[in-house]
Parts: sequence; C-alpha cells; structure tokens
Amino acid sequence: MLGMPFVTRKKPPRGLLEQGMPTTDWPARLTHCAFLLAVILVCTRALMSETLRDPFEPMPGAVVAPHSPGPATSLLFDLLCCIPAMLVLVRRLLDGTYVIRAAPSHAIMGAVALWMAASVFWASDRFAAMIGAANFISALAVLWSAVQLVRSWGRLRFVAAAAFALLLVYVAAGLNQRLVNHPVHIRNWYDPNSDTSRWRYMKDHGLAETDFQFKQFESNVLAGGLQLFGTSANTYAAATVLLTVVALSLLLQRLANRESLGWVLAILAPLPFVGFVLYHTHSLTAFATAALAVIAFTAIALLRRWLAANSVRAYWLAVVLVCLGGAAVVGHGLAHNSLVIKTLTFRWYYWTGAAKLVAQHPIAGVGWANFGDFYPAVRQALATEEVKDPHNFFVRFFAELGIVGGLLVVAWVLGIGWELTRPIQPPTASAPSVQGKQRGIIFLLIPATLIGILNFLFSVDLSSQRDYVLLEAAYRFLAVGFFLAGLAAAGFASLMDEKLDERPCPWVLYGMLVALAVFLVHNLIDFSLFETGPMFLFALLAGSALGVRHPSLAGKSRRTRFVAIAAGVVLVLWLAAAGFLWAPTYAADAEADVGDAAMRDGLFTNAAGHYVRARGYQPAEAEYTFRAAQALAALGASHGHVLGVIELAIQTNPHAVKYHLAKADYELRQPQPDAAIVRHAYQQALRLDPTSIATRIRYADTLVKLNDRPAAREQYREALRLDDALPADEGKRLHHKRPQIEKTLRELG
Repeated sequence: MLGMPFVTRKKPPRGLLEQGMPTTDWPARLTHCAFLLAVILVCTRALMSETLRDPFEPMPGAVVAPHSPGPATSLLFDLLCCIPAMLVLVRRLLDGTYVIRAAPSHAIMGAVALWMAASVFWASDRFAAMIGAANFISALAVLWSAVQLVRSWGRLRFVAAAAFALLLVYVAAGLNQRLVNHPVHIRNWYDPNSDTSRWRYMKDHGLAETDFQFKQFESNVLAGGLQLFGTSANTYAAATVLLTVVALSLLLQRLANRESLGWVLAILAPLPFVGFVLYHTHSLTAFATAALAVIAFTAIALLRRWLAANSVRAYWLAVVLVCLGGAAVVGHGLAHNSLVIKTLTFRWYYWTGAAKLVAQHPIAGVGWANFGDFYPAVRQALATEEVKDPHNFFVRFFAELGIVGGLLVVAWVLGIGWELTRPIQPPTASAPSVQGKQRGIIFLLIPATLIGILNFLFSVDLSSQRDYVLLEAAYRFLAVGFFLAGLAAAGFASLMDEKLDERPCPWVLYGMLVALAVFLVHNLIDFSLFETGPMFLFALLAGSALGVRHPSLAGKSRRTRFVAIAAGVVLVLWLAAAGFLWAPTYAADAEADVGDAAMRDGLFTNAAGHYVRARGYQPAEAEYTFRAAQALAALGASHGHVLGVIELAIQTNPHAVKYHLAKADYELRQPQPDAAIVRHAYQQALRLDPTSIATRIRYADTLVKLNDRPAAREQYREALRLDDALPADEGKRLHHKRPQIEKTLRELG
C-alpha cells in the first residue's frame, strides 16, 4: 500500500507532464505559475490568523488593539486560492495534449461543496455559514488543483520543502513568543500603568476580577501557551506536528540516499526546538500524534514490501481498526458518560450534544459553522464550556450538514484514503519540473519574498502604531530568511550548482501520507482542520500526494467541450463570488471598523451610522445590527427605535443568546420597564441555553426587581440544582455566590 515495489506508470507523451516543457511553451507556463501561486498562497495563509468576528465588543475609552485579518480578507484569499484551479482549466483549453485528472473522490468533493454552500439558506447565522463554506470550498479547490499540478517527484519534493520552510518559521515564532514576548507580557500584566495590564483589561472588557471569563483569560496569560497562527494553542500544535512529520520524511529520504552529513544536519537541527514549542502548547494530543507518526514510519520501514503487495487488504484492515477504535470510544462513553480524562470527557459532552442536534435536524443539519449557536440548547448540565465546534470533524459534518453531509464526508475520506494508498509512483523526471531554467537561490527567493510581502500586507494592521508596524515588518523579514533557508535545505540536490532536487523521493510521499493521517486523528478530538491555515496546508499536502499517486493519463480522452463548459461555469461563479460576496463584505467590514473606532471615541451618532451602512452592505451579519443598537442606546435614541433594531438583530440570527439578553437588559434600564418584554427575552435566552446558571441567576435577580417572588424562587432553585450537578473542581461553580443566593431564597419565603 505504501512502499516498494510500485506499479510504475508508463511515461506518457511529451506535454502530459509538467517536466520537460520548453520555455517557449507558454501554456505550460500557466500551470507552472499555478503551482507556484498555490504554494505561495497556502504558505501565506498558514502564517495568518483569520477571525470571523472580534471576540470583544468596542467600548468607550478602550485601547485600540491591532486588527486580525477579518472576513473580507478571508474571502479575498479564498478567491485568490481558486485561481490555480482556473489556470489549470485554461491550460487544458489551450493545450490539447494536457489531460485533466478525474477520480471518484472529486465528484464526492463537489457534492460536499454544493451541500455546504446550500446550508447557508437554512442556517441561523447565515454570515458564519457563508464565510465558513467559502473557506472550505476554496480549500477543496486548492486540493483539486494540486492533484492536477503535482505530477512529478520534483514538485512533490518542492511542496515538502515549503512545508519544512514553514516549520522553521513556526518554530522561530514559537521560540520568540515564549522566550522573548512572554516575560514582557507577564511584566506588563502586573504593571498598573501598562496599557496591557490586568486592570486595563478588566476595564476595557467590562469584567470583574471574580468573573470566570477574566480568571480563564488570566490563567492563559500566565501559562504562556503558544497561540500562534490560529485561535488556539491546539491549532498551532496540530499544524506544527503536521509540518514536523513532513520534515522527518525529508530527513529519512536524505538518509536513504546516503547523502552527506551536512544535508542531514540541516533538516535535523530544528527538530529539538520543535519539542520545546510543542511542550509549551500544553497539547497532549500533539505528542500522541507525533508518537503515532514515529510508529507509522517504523511500520513502513519494516513492512513496506508487504504493504505494496497487499495494498487492498491493508486498506480495509486500517478501516476496520478505525471503526473498532471508534466503537470502543463510543461504548466507553455510553457506559460511563466520560472518556477517562477530563479533556476527553468534555469532548464526549460535545459529541452527545451533537447527536441530539442530528436527531432534531436529521437531513440537513443546523447549517455549516452554526454548531455553536445550537449546542447550548442540547448540552448536558455537566458541559459548562460554550464551544463553536464539536471537536471531531466527522461529528461536525453530521451535526451541521445532517446525515446527507455526514455520509458524503465519510465517503470522501474513504475515497481519498483509497486513492492515496494505491501503489503508484510518477516516472523519474528527465528535465526540471519546478523551475523552467536553472535559477538557483534566486528562484527560491522569489516565492519566499512574495510570501513575506503578502503576509505583511494582509495580516498586519497598517493603521496601528508605527513601532508595532515596524516590528511586524522586521518579523516578516526574518521569516523570509527562515523560509529561504528551509527551501534550500530541503529542496536543493546540491549547493555546488544550486539545483532543485528532481530525484525520486518515496519517503517524502510516505511522510505526507503519515502527516495527513495523524492530522486527521488529531482532528477526531480537535477543530484545527477548520482553521484556515491548517485547512489549506492539509489541502495542499493531500492534493500533492494524490497527484503523484494518480494513475497514468496515457490514452485518456480529453473532452474539450466539457472542460470549456466547466471553465465557463467556474469563471461565472468566481466573478459572482467576487461581486456579490467579497465586495459587499469588504465594504461592510470597512464601515464596521470605522464604527468601532467611533464607538471607542464616544461618537455614538457616527458609530450608529457606520453600523447601519455596514448592515446595508452585508445584511446577513447580525453583529452589525446589534452594534448599531448599542450605539443608538448609548446615544439615547427613542425606546421604540432601539428595541426595533435589537429585534432586527434577533431576526437576523434568532439563536444568538446575547441578543435576547441585551434586549432584556436594555428594557430594564428604562424608567418604567415593560415586564412582558423582559420576561419574553429571558425565556427565549433560556430556551436557547437552558443549563446556563449565570443566565438563570440574572433572570431571578430581575424577577425580584419585578416583584415576582414565586418565579424568582423557581429560577434560583434551578440555578442551585444545576450548580449541584457540576464537579467539585469546576471553575464555573457558584462557590462564594452560593451563600448569598441561599439567603435570598430564605428571604423570598
């Protein structure tokens, strides 16, 4: 399945492969540029942390923090990442000898994309579904284009070299964060005069020292977990392991080729530092998957001939083992309502909640990227965490896309697993397949520099303070150096003539298969697959491995008419996405940014106007409407106007609990609050999140003010009952608040 001997393809006629194309053959240059563009865009994106929304609302007087790339930037990169696939289609139209590769998994992949896009229409948070679907569909486009473009050992090795170069940047960033930035953060955290002190943080975000949210944030600050290029330390850890496994395969290939010690040390040198940064992510899963990778490499070394001769048997044996492992986990969870350790037990709570969502929305699911809005209504009382993802990619597809989407993704994973493990290898290149001419280090400097420039332009908030921008520019300059060194160390065959390595590299192929496998294992209890950086890395590596494992194209029909139709449809869809999705989102994002600045400056009239215009550009985003309501309330607009705008936000996303709570809070601030409005808002919030102890206490306190003593008693008692169900060591337990609640209950009679 994985090893030698391979079923070797017959060398197809000149023109079917990228290597050996003359430099005057400009149609071949299209796919050459498409390949480099795909690598550059994926690597640029892997060094960014994209966010859908700012987790904290702008408050008057708050310190302005640098912005992360938002939804408009994310969509722009989605559009750019589709260009390599479009160039492949153009090459096919211009070059009659170029054959588009097709496989069963491509059809399933297309069905997943269509179903995911359709889910926007039944999602509650249509904006999140739209952006999330665009990200995933664009990643599938990268995967498909890599299948078409990576047809030689040289290109496979170049992709692996890019992964090693990324690893160097990841490790350098982790070392800098832990050894340089972390001590500074700790010092500033306890400095009352610092803009990043704990006291300023509480003021800016309206938190108290006893609030669980603040305690959790402070704990993360003091722990110094490495949260880089993503929204969690687990994401950074998973991506680092993915890249490290590819680096190990490059090392094994150097050893198998009996190359000089210098080449081996060039790849071996950064690996000890990988262990250091992984340790400071505090991710046990990362170490477990790294150990699995070592076991897999050992098994390949010992059994690769047997695997090649028994690829079908080995494939189905692996499927059976995975199914048995999954059954064992589910069985243990059903028997004990836990999974051995606390972190896995919380995953079990997410999965059981997801199962209830599947039962409630069996066919279509709740809509892509909408798990977080629906989960609170079905979670167990023990499940105190509010999460946006069920931490298992299979579970997520079933919960958000229903049985249809779940079965499609199961079929897709089985399909690409089958195609990846066929014992096929590309022919040995007879001419360079990556560079048209021998350009040496200059050729590598071009993509490295473009990655640094693009990353700086799109991930750095250029409107921030000058010192911050200059520091970020210096980081990108260093990153370009690390990236260039990584490409040279892993991609060159010799430093004497600076020639990129075109030799067969079966260990690199094995390493990519192992890296993809352990990454999927990691995502059985994590969500890093759905963060854009790791998602696109996975797509590029999977597509590259599938490309070199694809059967021979010799004698295949070319179907020019079908390709022309497909190219036309793709172009129309791309232009439609640019005009009707990216452009309005960009305009709305820009207006919202100005509105946030006005809100922080106390210019509530301006803020409200900008938020209203933002909603006009992108009505699917309820947050624009909600912030307009906040600005209008701060401005002192009429009661009916503010209430109507809050209601519009609720209609845009009915499952956002915070909108209902905000409606109740606003009504309570009125001189003569309408009890019916307050009650209805709290009842809706509790319908969406019935196990929220904090919401029940807030409702009970409100009912006391409204002089409804029986209803207040009921809510206080339910809050205490839910608190009793929590483990003794749970940080969200009432603890010191409980005696006061019990005293209030006695006073209520």
